[in-house]
Amino acid sequence: MSADGLVRDWSFVASPSPGWVRRRAKLAWWLFSKPFPGNRVLISARPRPVWAAYFAFCPLGVLAVHQRFTLERLRDEGFSVLVVCATPHPTNLPPELVGQTALADALLWKALPGYDFSAYRVALEHLADASPGACVLILNDSVWGPLSPLRPWVARAPWQLTGFTSSATWGAHLQSYAWVVRSVTPEFLDAVRPVMPAGRCLDRFDDVVLAQELGLASTAARQMSVGSFFHGDGIVVGNPALERAEELLAAGLPFLKRALVGKHAGRIASESVQELLRRAGHPPVTGA
Repeated sequence: MSADGLVRDWSFVASPSPGWVRRRAKLAWWLFSKPFPGNRVLISARPRPVWAAYFAFCPLGVLAVHQRFTLERLRDEGFSVLVVCATPHPTNLPPELVGQTALADALLWKALPGYDFSAYRVALEHLADASPGACVLILNDSVWGPLSPLRPWVARAPWQLTGFTSSATWGAHLQSYAWVVRSVTPEFLDAVRPVMPAGRCLDRFDDVVLAQELGLASTAARQMSVGSFFHGDGIVVGNPALERAEELLAAGLPFLKRALVGKHAGRIASESVQELLRRAGHPPVTGA
C-alpha cells in the first residue's frame, strides 16, 4: 500500500514532545491521578501461547453489538480471549461472558474509573502471572472489528511492542486502541510502569492521551524494540486511524475507529462507513 504521509513497517524513532505536553503529563499524575480502580479475577487465564486481551466498557452490564461482534470474531480466529469488563459491580456482568458458552476464556472485572490503560494494566499483570511469556494482543472497544483476518498481523508483529498505527503528532507514539506484546512478563510490566503504574490511574481522556498513550512507545523503547505497521508522518497525516481509515482497511488493517460515526463523523460519509461494515459482515451501527 502507498498513501501520502504513511510509512509502512516503521521502527520507532523517538521525537521530542512539545514542552506543554510534557508539563501537562506531569501535572496529570501530580494533580489528577486517582487510586487504581477495584478489580477482581473471575475466571483465571491458563498458559497459552497467544492471547487476545479485550477491554469492554459496560456501565449498564450489557454487551453492545460491536463488543459482541469483536469477541465472536476473536473466538472464530482461534484466539484465547481474556476480557476485562468494566461495570459498576462484579455481579452485573454481561451474561455472554459467563457460563459454559461464554465468549471469554478468562474474565477480569474492573470498576468503571481509569479508562483503557487501567484495563490494560489489569490484563497484562494477570497474564504475566498466569501465562508468562505469552504473545498478547491488546485491544479496546473503540474500534469495529476485526473486519478482516487479524491473526496474521499478530503472528508477524516484528517488534517486541508493535502498534497497528502510530503518529508523529506531539511526539512519536503508538495509537493505543490495539497493540501486540511479543512476550508478556513481569519485566515487561516493569518497563512500562511509568505510563502504566500499578497503584494509580488517570480518569480524564486528555490526561490519558497526554500522560499514557503519548509516552508508551518512548518508555518501552528504552528496553525493547518498538514499531508499528503504519505510521503517520505528523505533517500530511496526523491520525492515521481516522485520516486514512479507508486506505488502511483496503491494505488489510482489520479495524475501523468507531469515532468515524461519533465525534469525528464527516471524515468519511456515514453511508460509506456503513457499507464498509456491511461488506465485513458487521451489523449496522449508530453514532458512537
